[in-house]
Amino acid sequence: MKSSLFISLLACLTLSGCVSIPQDIQGNSGSLDKTTYQDIQQDVPRFNGQQVRLGGKVLNVVNSQNETSFEVAVLPLDSSARPELGTAFQGRIIVKANRFIEPLTLKDHLITVLGTVTGTTKGKVGEADYQYLTLSLQGYQVWQVRDNIIPINYPGFGAYGPNPYWRYGWGPNYMPGWGWYPPGTMFQVEQQVVK
Repeated sequence: MKSSLFISLLACLTLSGCVSIPQDIQGNSGSLDKTTYQDIQQDVPRFNGQQVRLGGKVLNVVNSQNETSFEVAVLPLDSSARPELGTAFQGRIIVKANRFIEPLTLKDHLITVLGTVTGTTKGKVGEADYQYLTLSLQGYQVWQVRDNIIPINYPGFGAYGPNPYWRYGWGPNYMPGWGWYPPGTMFQVEQQVVK
């Protein structure tokens, strides 16, 4: 009895630790996680009409009477369908929605879109001609970037250099001194993509 309760509790804790994909961008195909921007770009006719999931940073949003189009600079997605920070942009896509979407909720934000490949369209990036992959929007998730402050401890004796523990120097100007100072806590800022 106790062992089955323990196993059930352990299974719940393990499963709750798993990262899930938001409902709006889950899709209905098991191959969504394996399909990359490069795969689609290399053989657009093969993927035409298929559901795909791509993400990145929204660069531009244009609203017309019954449609919203937005340009996304594509980034790779992690296992929870979040754009990966610190990776190179892979290309650009144009996403079209048959409804009004407030531009301020999208522009300059990270996004993951679920959509159907509709082909390509010609456009420009600056003065250069560009062939955009186009998608018809089925669902999307806007992400926020949060800064996490992580404490880092110095190992061993600390460090050597100018520091507040050696305030008095030699000579007429009394410059801050150099020397060993005790280990302390430093902080590192790490960015994380969150809902």
